Amino acid sequence: MKKIYFLFTILIGLLSCNSAVESSIPDDAKKADIFAKAFIEKIINGQIDSAVANVDPSVTNSDAMAYIKNANKALSGEKIKQIKLLECNWTHGISSNAGVSSNYKFTYEYQLQKSTALFALVVKDNHEKLSLSAFEGKFIDAQLSESTKFTFAGKSIVHYTFAFLLIVVPLFIIATFIVMLKTKIKTNKKIMWGFIILLLAFPRFALNWNTGDIDFKLLNFSILGGGAIKESIYAAWYIYFSLPIGAVIFWIKRRDLQNEAILDEESEAFEWQNANETPKEEN
Repeated sequence: MKKIYFLFTILIGLLSCNSAVESSIPDDAKKADIFAKAFIEKIINGQIDSAVANVDPSVTNSDAMAYIKNANKALSGEKIKQIKLLECNWTHGISSNAGVSSNYKFTYEYQLQKSTALFALVVKDNHEKLSLSAFEGKFIDAQLSESTKFTFAGKSIVHYTFAFLLIVVPLFIIATFIVMLKTKIKTNKKIMWGFIILLLAFPRFALNWNTGDIDFKLLNFSILGGGAIKESIYAAWYIYFSLPIGAVIFWIKRRDLQNEAILDEESEAFEWQNANETPKEEN
């Protein structure tokens, strides 16, 4: 029995958790990070010509220049209070025209004196010169870390239903698992039913806690049938639950399993008794 507990404790412990941490800058991307933030500062401070000069020639056109000018008008007079890096991705490649080059994508949250803005930029590094190949900015109502936090304020009955099932389904599966361990059945069948109870939970229903959008996946197995995910401190919370199919099947089959175990015990006892009976001596 102790071995079975130990085996499934390890299995449950293998559940991965997505830690909510702020993005960090690797050493080889720090130069591009400084370049990207300097470009945003030029737009805020009205250094239009200098900002345009930082744009890659392949994307420099009238639309790009108009976008930069409009961004300057929207941000004019703002003061930077805090900068948070939300995303940092990069790719390295080789082409016949540009040779070896790297592309760094940054997403920043700028807390300004009067507003909060979100900027996404792609910096191209051909190992000779840095240039900007993409830029997008927009104002947001509040800091993402605040707007994506977990709260029940203003939530609908759907949110409360998902939160309830997020708690109830795993508890039901765990309770079923404990009952199975205490049920009088063979050890090899306990191991089999342990996997069925813990793993056989589908389909999966997921809820974006912030937007209320529901996602459905028919074939998506999950241990314990529920969980919550927040990929970063700025990402939305996703909570999900799955139907505990394996646990329900166990409760349906439990009486048959118990009767089968009793018959097996009686059969084994009868065989043992026959094997140990002393033959009567003939006169």
